[in-house]
Amino acid sequence: MNTVHTHYVSATLAEQLSEVSKPARKLHVHFINPPAPPITKSFAKLITFNTIPLGLLYPATMLKEAGHIVTICDVKSGDPLTIPSSAHIVGITTDTVRYPEAMEIARTAKKLGKVVIMGGNHVTFDVENTLKSGVVDFIVRGEGEVTIVDLVNALSQKEGCNPTDIKGISWYNKKEKVVVNNPARPWINDLDSLPFPDHSILKNLNLYQKTSFNQAGKLGKPQFQIMGSRGCPYACSFCIVSAVNGAKYRARSPESLLKEVEIALKLGFSNMFFVDDNFSINYKRTMAFCEEVLRRNLKFTWTCQCSCDSIAKNPDMAEMMQKAGCEAILLGVESMSSVALKSMGKKATVDNNFEAVKVLKKAGIISLASTIVGHTFETHETINENFAYLLELNPEMMWMNILTPYVGTVDWDKYQDRIFDRDWHHYDVYHSVMKLDNLTKDELEFAHRRMMAMYYTRPKYVFGTLPNLFDKKPWSRFISSN
Repeated sequence: MNTVHTHYVSATLAEQLSEVSKPARKLHVHFINPPAPPITKSFAKLITFNTIPLGLLYPATMLKEAGHIVTICDVKSGDPLTIPSSAHIVGITTDTVRYPEAMEIARTAKKLGKVVIMGGNHVTFDVENTLKSGVVDFIVRGEGEVTIVDLVNALSQKEGCNPTDIKGISWYNKKEKVVVNNPARPWINDLDSLPFPDHSILKNLNLYQKTSFNQAGKLGKPQFQIMGSRGCPYACSFCIVSAVNGAKYRARSPESLLKEVEIALKLGFSNMFFVDDNFSINYKRTMAFCEEVLRRNLKFTWTCQCSCDSIAKNPDMAEMMQKAGCEAILLGVESMSSVALKSMGKKATVDNNFEAVKVLKKAGIISLASTIVGHTFETHETINENFAYLLELNPEMMWMNILTPYVGTVDWDKYQDRIFDRDWHHYDVYHSVMKLDNLTKDELEFAHRRMMAMYYTRPKYVFGTLPNLFDKKPWSRFISSN
């Protein structure tokens, strides 16, 4: 498998666009967001939500501004799969678990005579297998806004496309029968210069107004996704973010973010999800954002992802976030074992984990703790010890994941000799796909399911913690009457 990793290099959007060729004619680019696999093949649907596909909407907006025709078919969120006869190019995004579905769509598009472009986390690092399939013409690696414009403009030329000079793509040289990875394109360092996503490109914005079946109470409200930053300076071994978006944190200004919030409010959304990998990494920026929300008297609720250390060390920031409408925070707890945290390259400590949840509870913000089991050294004893600490942590929501070495991560390279299952449908954090020293696949998967069942059925959780996700008044009446 040919994985492509690059050093961090950045440039302004204007500088990059100045090097892009001009379109010779208008092309129709049809983007497709593949469906989650059926539950008979994968449990991915259990953690799949109707989310605005920003990974497609940003490139689509850029292409529209460049003069091309763009459409998006979001099969994952409920659109029926369509490939218009008018489309010259079909662009497909995919993660690992949906890779088989994405390749099937590519196969269909190729049979219809379309140029097929793929992007997304998985294909960025699975270049060779994807291109040698014969159904994908180009791969856009990593951040794709400028690359897709450059590539589509090149394809619009009457003399045909010469892909040699297009940064950030991979392609198959049929003449020499080799996969070619062109030099990486610099990351965009001035994210405020990107145009706001054009939501009119989406077929049906109502798809994203549906309540999620797999989340409860306040967390089940429809969400409007907003990208506030890219990149991550942390180096967690299981995470793909720094490889895809760079190891340097790049952020939009609070003013830019709030302009997009105001757009969302006009579109009928009142609940936002900031998709930043770590929303609170910059204390001053986070505080400035919250202060501006309060100054403008904007009425909306929001959720974000934060590192435990950033919350634990700044309780005043958490209080300010709550005042500004923050209802819930997804915390990367990962483990309550210092040995496990160290093995994953986590900067936060067990004490940070405890303190972060404590801070959020005091501030009145719901905690969603993402955790991982299934380390190579795992035993029944380490799982039980970790789980006991997680029960003590007692967040409102616990996402328990089996350690999965995704293509492009440090873990993928580190555990190659342990991986026994390369069925991508099983890369859903519910299946064990690599050999452990002390536990079998069945033992780990049973322990994983047992922990989830035990966590959510405890009286302490059902009557003490769960009500935080809902209006507490009915619960308090029920408890007081019994």
